[in-house]
Amino acid sequence: MSDIEKLLDKIAKADEKNLVAYVGKRTEDVDASFVMLFIQTTHRFIINKVINTADISILLFLVDLAAFGNAILLRFSNTAIGEKLKLDRGNVSRSISKMTKLGIILNIEGALYLNPFMLSKGRLGRIKPEILLEALKYTDLIPCPYPKLLKAYLKEMEEPLNVDSSIDQTELPF
Repeated sequence: MSDIEKLLDKIAKADEKNLVAYVGKRTEDVDASFVMLFIQTTHRFIINKVINTADISILLFLVDLAAFGNAILLRFSNTAIGEKLKLDRGNVSRSISKMTKLGIILNIEGALYLNPFMLSKGRLGRIKPEILLEALKYTDLIPCPYPKLLKAYLKEMEEPLNVDSSIDQTELPF
């Protein structure tokens, strides 16, 4: 069975309400960085004025710094970010703190990551399990847009995870 036949078979068996498939040949290389953005949560945050334009500017700045797998590798001081974006250092600090409290930015042992339930840089399969588990703590604000994929991914992992005992496994969103 060819790859296309396998894809068509998978589509025919899919029980998803909204399934989008693209089959085609790559004609041009894209040099610019891009991310997968899950619009429902982002839209809700903007419409309800949970995040403002300064927050969005800072988030996009951090997205640009993120590596595939959502790790924000380069660290800039709030002053440097403010200078780059023409924002006050205090506003940068408050914005990053707010986005961390909301779970948009995840802080895992001092390392910063973008929440993969809101956006993902690169393939979802590159997201480390620790990041997914941390993101699960914020599902009341940022629901997982791909619960079946997440459940399968966590189930298929060979090694058991060091799961935070504060997460009630019976209440996971899948």
